[in-house]
Amino acid sequence: MKIAIHQSGPIGGRAASVLLAERRLDLLGLLDQDPAGDPRVVRVEDLSQWDVLVSDTSTPTTLLARAVAADIPLVLSAELAESASIPLFAEASLVAMARCLEYESDIDSSLVAITRPGTPLRKGTRVVFPPPIGSLKALRRRDGLLVAPTDGDWGGLIISGNRHSTGVADHAAFLAGIALAAAAIVMATSDLPIGAVRVEDVAGPYLDAAESAGLEIARFQRP
Repeated sequence: MKIAIHQSGPIGGRAASVLLAERRLDLLGLLDQDPAGDPRVVRVEDLSQWDVLVSDTSTPTTLLARAVAADIPLVLSAELAESASIPLFAEASLVAMARCLEYESDIDSSLVAITRPGTPLRKGTRVVFPPPIGSLKALRRRDGLLVAPTDGDWGGLIISGNRHSTGVADHAAFLAGIALAAAAIVMATSDLPIGAVRVEDVAGPYLDAAESAGLEIARFQRP
């Protein structure tokens, strides 16, 4: 497995660390950067020779063009509304983690919520995340997902039904790295169709990769 990574911030660095711990990784390529240290890390010279390109950039349009030109799948932590002529896994973040958990769980979910870095809201829907995060106010996206800004070091998600819940809480940077790296592993090892990935096509392998990287999922039943 050969994964090329474009790092524009700390999430990319975290994802690179997760990928270097993956036993199936043969090479990690740095796009537009020079490597140092680990012999498995090299500079990308010909992007078309790699299995997938992954990035934490917040402006992914240029990278999409480069991945299309190289005809390799693309994984992004950011949202991307554009259509693609390659397999594309966008929002490889707590968003993907929550949606995959929702799909794989047997919970008839009435609430799916994630945290994101930011100033906590004073108004919104009250969501109780697993400790030590606790209660936060959240706003609902168009797709129904609740997003709760937090200025703490911890991040997480919660999927709640009438009787059962599933949750995740850990250091936000650690979770972001796992979320991005797990998507890269799935895209590098799966034969997926052109266009945006569907949750039902990647949920199982994605969560397997995330748990192998250290993701801990809590499942509990309400009294």
